[in-house]
Amino acid sequence: MTIFTNLAVLCSGIAFVFFLFFAFQENKKVFAAGTMLVLASFICLTVPIAGMLHEHKLAFFSQPGSRYFLFAWILIIVYFIAVYKYRVRLLGILVMPLASILLLIAIREKNISVVASTSDWLLFIHVGLVLISFGILCIAFAGSILYLVKQKALKKHEESAISGRLPALTTLQRIMQNSFYSGFPLLTVGAVLGILVAEDWQSIKILFGLIIWFVYAILFTLAKGGQLKKKQLAISVLLLFILFNSYFLVTSPKVDQSVEQIKTEGAEG
Repeated sequence: MTIFTNLAVLCSGIAFVFFLFFAFQENKKVFAAGTMLVLASFICLTVPIAGMLHEHKLAFFSQPGSRYFLFAWILIIVYFIAVYKYRVRLLGILVMPLASILLLIAIREKNISVVASTSDWLLFIHVGLVLISFGILCIAFAGSILYLVKQKALKKHEESAISGRLPALTTLQRIMQNSFYSGFPLLTVGAVLGILVAEDWQSIKILFGLIIWFVYAILFTLAKGGQLKKKQLAISVLLLFILFNSYFLVTSPKVDQSVEQIKTEGAEG
C-alpha cells in the first residue's frame, strides 16, 4: 500500500505545480495535465483506503492516519465537484497543497496504534459527516482567499496575473457562501453523533469540537441574517479554517497521550 500512498502524494504535489503554472500562464493543456494528476492521486489513494477498510472494517475510522487519508480523498472529490459546478480552475492552487499536506500527515501517523473501542455504524457516519463538512469548508476557504484577492485588485485597479484570471466577484462569493452554508448542517449532525458515540464527554476532542460548532453556529446565524458583509464572511471563513486545523492538531494521538499522561501523574500525585 505504501507505493500507492507515495504516488498519491507525488501526483497531488505535481498537480499543484501545474496549477500554479496555469495561474500565471493560462494554458488549457497545463490545466488538463494537472487535472489528470489529481485524478491519478485520487485513484492511488482509493486503493489503500479500500484495503484498510477491508482489513480493519469500522475500526478504520478510529485510526488517526486513516482519517487523514479519508479526509484527503473526500477533499479531492469535493474539489472536482466545485470545479465542475463553478468553473473556477484556480481553486486547485489552494486545494491541492492542502491535500498533499493531509497525505503527508497520514503517512507519518499511520503507525500510531489506536484501539477501536466501538463497531457502531454511528462512528462511521459521524466521521464521514465531519470530514465532508471539513472538506466543504476547505472549498469555502479557497473561495474566500480568491474573493479577497479579486476584491483587493479591483479596489486598487491593479489586476495581477492571478486576479486577472479569476471570475467575477459574484461567482467567488457564491463559492464562499454556498460552501459555508452547506458545511454547517453536516457538521451539526456529525457533532451530535460524535457525542452519542463518545466514551468520555469531557475529552479535549469533544470540548474543542463543541467550541468550533458554537463559533460556526454564531457565524452561520449572522450570515443568514445578513449581518455579515461579504468581506466579513470571507474573514469568518478563514477563522473557521484556522479553528478546524487547530482541532486536528489538538486531537492528534500524541496530544491525547500527553493529556492522559498528565492525568495519570496528577492522580498518582
